[in-house]
Amino acid sequence: MFRGFILRGKRFLARPLTLLLIPPRGTQVRSVKLPLWLAAASGLIASALVLVTVFACVRTVQMRAELVELGRLRQINASQQAQLQSLEVQAQQERSAYQEIQSLEQKVRSMVGLSNKSQASRSEPASGTASRRAMLLGGLLKTSPSTTVVAADLNETSQDAVSARQALQLLQGDLTAHFQALAAMPNHWPVTGSITSPFGYRRNPFGGYSSEFHTGLDIAAPYGTSVQAAGSGAVVFVGYKSGYGTVITIDHGNGYQSSYCHLSAVRTATGKRVNKGDVIGAVGTNGRSTGPHLHFGMTLNGVLVNPRPLLK
Repeated sequence: MFRGFILRGKRFLARPLTLLLIPPRGTQVRSVKLPLWLAAASGLIASALVLVTVFACVRTVQMRAELVELGRLRQINASQQAQLQSLEVQAQQERSAYQEIQSLEQKVRSMVGLSNKSQASRSEPASGTASRRAMLLGGLLKTSPSTTVVAADLNETSQDAVSARQALQLLQGDLTAHFQALAAMPNHWPVTGSITSPFGYRRNPFGGYSSEFHTGLDIAAPYGTSVQAAGSGAVVFVGYKSGYGTVITIDHGNGYQSSYCHLSAVRTATGKRVNKGDVIGAVGTNGRSTGPHLHFGMTLNGVLVNPRPLLK
């Protein structure tokens, strides 16, 4: 049975296939007879050639598109590598600026006599990190830094910037407190004049040979001369005291208080804050006085002290 099937197939494929060739008008029609198997094989071959041609054309178009995309990606990669190098250089510059800020802060603190309180919170980078940075900078012109390395470096630089900001804020607060303390220090001459009687024991100015303890400095000045605050602070007393006449007392903080005695006029009031150099009164001679002058006294933590060493 199988053999009969093969024989029938052979006879079918051997049957002739007639192709009519119709030329233009006036020419005889021709016919060509081909075995059916040859016509089928020719059709298959032609179809295969068409498919191969179509595949080759499609693949060629795809390859051209891939080459264009590859070129674009290479340009993007080159641009990103250049940006990474630029960011790394920028990070190094910012780190150098941060180190300059640290150095400047230390110099400023040294100049004004402040302790470096922020030094403990601003430690130097670890040796491993420093080595990595050195290797990165050494190979910067030979190889491109990876995104991870640059991101980590920029993150650390950002943390350095935060530390620098905090250090400067701390320095600002310290300087503000320092200058406030300097402004409050009673070291400004309240009047211009010569010292007619120093602090300490002296002969009684009203005659006789007895001695007495003088509690301040007597500074000679014409009657009515403006009296200035020796330092910034709050006025804690305005009034009359036996022996001292009209008195103004200023609390400067840090334990210091200054007193201005024998005044002929008062130009401030209790509770008012005054700045160093503000006019608070006028020279007079009331109280126990031998003539127009300012008695300038000072206490430190409630104990009488000599004002002269503080005056500029």
